[in-house]
Amino acid sequence: MALDTNFNTNPYYDDFEEDKKFLRMLFKPGYAVQARELTQLQTILQKQVSRFGDHVFEDGSVVTGGQLVFQNTSYINVATTYAGSSVTIGDFENQIIVDNIQTPTKKAQVIKVFESDSVTGEPQTLLVNPIFGTFTDGDTIITYNASTVNTPSYANISTSGTGTGQTFSVADGVYYYGGFFIKVDSQTVAVSKYAQNGSAKIGFQVDESIVKYTSDTSLLDPAQNASNYQAPGADRYKIELTLSTRSLTSNDTVKFIEVARVQDGVLTKFNN
Repeated sequence: MALDTNFNTNPYYDDFEEDKKFLRMLFKPGYAVQARELTQLQTILQKQVSRFGDHVFEDGSVVTGGQLVFQNTSYINVATTYAGSSVTIGDFENQIIVDNIQTPTKKAQVIKVFESDSVTGEPQTLLVNPIFGTFTDGDTIITYNASTVNTPSYANISTSGTGTGQTFSVADGVYYYGGFFIKVDSQTVAVSKYAQNGSAKIGFQVDESIVKYTSDTSLLDPAQNASNYQAPGADRYKIELTLSTRSLTSNDTVKFIEVARVQDGVLTKFNN
C-alpha cells in the first residue's frame, strides 16, 4: 500500500530518484549544505530500510508487541448528573470503579468510554471488565485507585443501564507499513457496544501528517533551556495507525489494514 505524502514540493524539494542509484550524500568542506540534500539523505536511508522491510514483512505485520485481544465485556450507561452536578465521562477513562471505597462489593476495570451521541441517542457509556461482583441499574460507581482515592469521581448507573458488549484491543507495539516501522499505542474499539452479536472488520486507519512548530512547540529550538520562537526548526513527518472498524461489506482498503474480522459475535479472522 502506497503512502500519499509528496515531499518533492515547496519547501522540502526532495527530488530523490531511485533510478539514479545514489547511495550516499558526499558533503564537502567549503560548500553550503542544501535543505533538499538533508531531506534526500533521509530518503536514501529510508529506501534501504524499506527494501529490507519489504523482504521480511508484509504491510500490517506485527514487529514487536501489539498483541490483539477480542473479548466480551459489560456496558454501563451513566446518568448525565450526580448530586446536581454534571458528570464528565472522561474522568472514568482507564479507571477502576467500585460501589464503595471502604468495603467494595463490586469492582471493574474501565476499558473504553463513550460520550453521549445526540444523533443516535446513545447515552454516556462505559465498557468494563468485571473484577468481582456485578453492577446493576441504579448503582453508584466510584473511581478508585492511588491517584483518585482522595478525589474520586462519582456517577449513577441509568435505569436499564447495564448489559453486555464486545471489544477489540491492541497493546503497545510496532507495526510495519509502507516501508516504515510504526509505533502503535494501546487502543480499544467497540465491536458491539450493547450486544455480543456484532459484525465488523477491525483494523488500523492509516493517517499521514506533517507536524509544524505551530501545533507542537517542542519543535522550537530549545535555546538556553527555553523555546526560541525565532528558530522554529524542521517540520516532522508522522504516520499514525488508529484502531477502527469497517462494516463487513466495506471495500475501503486504501488506508485501512484489516487485522481481524468478527461476524455475528464470532471471531472469524485473526492476523496476529
